[in-house]
Amino acid sequence: MTICFSSITAGAVNSVYKAAGFTEPYICQMRADLMCRYPDVVKQMAESGLAWAMIGFESGSQRILDLFEKETTVEENLKAAAICKEYGIKVWANVMFGAPTETRAEVMETVRMVWKIKPDHFSSSYFTPTPGSGMAEEVEKKGLTMVDPFNGSNRTPNEAKMKDTDYEWLTKAIALAYDGGSEERLIALGQLPTQSREASCASH
Repeated sequence: MTICFSSITAGAVNSVYKAAGFTEPYICQMRADLMCRYPDVVKQMAESGLAWAMIGFESGSQRILDLFEKETTVEENLKAAAICKEYGIKVWANVMFGAPTETRAEVMETVRMVWKIKPDHFSSSYFTPTPGSGMAEEVEKKGLTMVDPFNGSNRTPNEAKMKDTDYEWLTKAIALAYDGGSEERLIALGQLPTQSREASCASH
């Protein structure tokens, strides 16, 4: 069973779940800020069978989090992961790369965040303009979109989504996040030359 987290619904689910005699582990989609605000509720959920927390950490850069109006902080991301580990909850980390205006330094901050979180499952994605969203309208106005607005909205990092984005370099950064590599390797990656738009897009 998968549920979404709020302090009210989570408390209700805990009571109903236990009262119904359910014992099967369940998954919950959760926000880092709410988990930090209500750690007692998270603890109750763990006691009632919460096995996995799916959390949209998205970025280790505060500027990128603010750009997407996440209303969370990098500090909350780290604290939410720590709360999960404290109560024996596995972390499913959703993290996004390739946001408009995202710098290499910001990508590297995100890689470092993933290393610190040490998720049980790391789900990476490329920023993909979602039809109808304000961000999609902005990138479309600038002629940066490379995907069909409806058929190309899959966020899986296996094809280029935006012009002027070095996806070859991003792929290496994501691999390093998965591998849990060293700071030295990350710094070396940051020093690689930037691919031109043509080379970057042609490789995907």
